[in-house]
Amino acid sequence: MSRARAIGLAAALTLAALVTAIALPFGSGNHTTSDVAAQVATPRSTATVAAGTATAAPPAARAVPPSPVPPVSPPPTLAPPAGAPVATPVAPQPASTEPPPPPPTAAPTVEVVAPRTDPAAGLRDKYRQPFSSGSIWNMPIGSGAVYVPAEIGSTGGITVDEEYWLVTDASMPLRPFYTNATFGPGRCETARYEFDIRIPDGFVVGDASAGNTPNAVAAILLPDGRTIEQMNPISRCDAAGPLVAGWRAATVDIYGPGTLGGHGGSHLSGIGGSLRLGELTGSESIRHTLKVNLYGHRFLSQAQNGFRWPATAADQLALGDPNDPDSYAGDVPALRMGSLLALPPDLDLASLGLTTDAAAKLAWTLQNYGAYVVDDTSWNVHAIDAEVGVAEEFEATYGFGLQAGSGSWYEDVMAIFGALAVVDNNGPGAIGGGGAPLQPLAPPIGN
Repeated sequence: MSRARAIGLAAALTLAALVTAIALPFGSGNHTTSDVAAQVATPRSTATVAAGTATAAPPAARAVPPSPVPPVSPPPTLAPPAGAPVATPVAPQPASTEPPPPPPTAAPTVEVVAPRTDPAAGLRDKYRQPFSSGSIWNMPIGSGAVYVPAEIGSTGGITVDEEYWLVTDASMPLRPFYTNATFGPGRCETARYEFDIRIPDGFVVGDASAGNTPNAVAAILLPDGRTIEQMNPISRCDAAGPLVAGWRAATVDIYGPGTLGGHGGSHLSGIGGSLRLGELTGSESIRHTLKVNLYGHRFLSQAQNGFRWPATAADQLALGDPNDPDSYAGDVPALRMGSLLALPPDLDLASLGLTTDAAAKLAWTLQNYGAYVVDDTSWNVHAIDAEVGVAEEFEATYGFGLQAGSGSWYEDVMAIFGALAVVDNNGPGAIGGGGAPLQPLAPPIGN
């Protein structure tokens, strides 16, 4: 098993990157560090541990962001939904026996604009906040939550794990979709033909390189307006060519719980819980659960195969040698892949000494909704999972980068992560810990 070492130099910052691999028949991931520090890394091959078994597969990585703050609303007296449904994996679609269509040669440059339908007043827009009100991605923390200190220490940086969200329609051309079980360079190579999918010409996601292997998790809403195909890592080197991914993930209904998806470390959703455009920079509170990636070697425990509900897997490193510099070696048994993290309700957010509006906003959401651990960063950083474009929007609004290794924003995020606790009684019958939700439930979808 080869090891990857990545060393990046940034102002007052040295980040050591350990590139981990994760996978299942449909998933794996790694990270890109170019925005935090220049580095060279070589991905390594590992396996995914699911239900106590290991299946040979590729590598993994991740990244993370933050947000501004509204006042904490008093807990309403709403009763949580009884036994909120839990998603189950959908069996991968078998490869077609029909020969794939030849890839097109034209490559026009077209601006990609996803269709949007405004929901009725007081209802929820499924494009902005998908899945049912009882989904893990929309449920607030409950008054019955039991907290265990997560003991998450400071790291060398805060970064972002970018996710692709595409809304397609029947006017878009059909292009072949392939999987190739590749995580490192060579992502655009076509191998196993899966099916045809409508995708806008002009949408391009480049290949990986030795020092740049992002997870590139994708969720694509089909023209029926409800079916979401998920995959990772996504690539498309030709603006009018085939779509390629290493693995397919669970197919889910946008109106359902949407639990599972393309994050290779946990097999959790590639769009549920994502920090969306406008959320960190807007004036409204972020009223849904978030997703984060942690450095598994420092913080994630090997207890119970290294994962817990709603995750269905963990990196092979969850069962590795604790002396291995890549293996899970966290000291808190409750903190595993799939853990729900939150700031305890009795924590006065003012005590964190936050100095940026974005961090105050992030802290409010983490106290009222929390965040699931969905991947292993595989190096000494914290990461927030966000829609592509959030990092650029953040910097344009605040004048400093969402990805950072020093400065006020970095210090704020480290203070927030250091105060997080695991909601230890989070489960399918008590999402968020049960009891009265700390915030109103998400309204029904209106489109």
